[in-house]
Amino acid sequence: MTDFSPLPGTLNYRDARQCKALIAELPLTNVPRVRDTLTRLLYGLRQTPPRSPDYLDVLEAMRAPLHFLQESLAVRYSSRPVIPGGAEDPVLRQVVALWLGMAQAYAQAAEQTGVHPLSDMQLALVCQRCVLYAGRAVIEYFRARRTIPRGMWLELHGYFSTADEWGFATQPVADSLKEGGYPQSAAESYCCVLLIDLSNPYGRSPREFEWVCRWADQYASLTEIMPVFGGTDAKTYAIDLNRDNGAKPLEVFARAPSLRRLGSARLASEIERVVAGLKQGLSPEHLGLGADCHPVSAGRLLLLLYKPWCHAANPRRFQRRVGAGEIDIALGFEAMHF
Repeated sequence: MTDFSPLPGTLNYRDARQCKALIAELPLTNVPRVRDTLTRLLYGLRQTPPRSPDYLDVLEAMRAPLHFLQESLAVRYSSRPVIPGGAEDPVLRQVVALWLGMAQAYAQAAEQTGVHPLSDMQLALVCQRCVLYAGRAVIEYFRARRTIPRGMWLELHGYFSTADEWGFATQPVADSLKEGGYPQSAAESYCCVLLIDLSNPYGRSPREFEWVCRWADQYASLTEIMPVFGGTDAKTYAIDLNRDNGAKPLEVFARAPSLRRLGSARLASEIERVVAGLKQGLSPEHLGLGADCHPVSAGRLLLLLYKPWCHAANPRRFQRRVGAGEIDIALGFEAMHF
């Protein structure tokens, strides 16, 4: 049975102290209760937002228990594809809804400034968190081996476009939940999602996918989002911020002001250094890949990632084209005999 007792009807969502006290008392071992509490708290904040600075404080306090919750829920489907309408489909949808809800709540905090404006550092934090959480929603569909729903790429592009327009895209902000505790900018969070997108995520085993996510987050600081110039290689990976898809070869896009390309010259040098270190017998942990990585498997995966991450797209030998026609399908043993 769902227990809503942590959220009394008298909770004042405009009072940051009440909200943070509720968050601090969450029993993390009770996943259903944490899920229901955070979901209702996030909804209540959206309906009755506090002052922008207080709103940010509450959202920042929510992050640690929310990440713990999301990891606990994602474990249920991370080892196998999630079938639409299957038993784990509602769990996936709930995880994605919480990620998107966080992104939208941070955006709302920036919109509700009024007489309590946010500082530039706070706006940079809002931009990074919006991109981070919209990106987490995309990554969750990769994890579940599901097609990205319509509009989700556009939402991510929109948050990055706003950060770029406001001048905060490359400004790093503190993130205590990030491995190593290093600061990260909105552009780096955005590049992380693009790197995962380019890694052939649906073709990776669960273990490889976790490695890819970790490395993409780690190496995102070595990439950048750059404008497209006339002499740019047509097979360079690019993004149209006004189109609902991820990175694709530049040649498939019409030239437009919204077009950007992924720059990764520094990343190429780093991967070459790491691969060379593996060949010399250095441990993956020493090279920053993680203690759970096997040298041979990690080296093989890095080599597979090197081309899409650091160079141009590899064109298909046989290009796909739109076709039309009819196809006969035989179902059952009886039909197989005809």
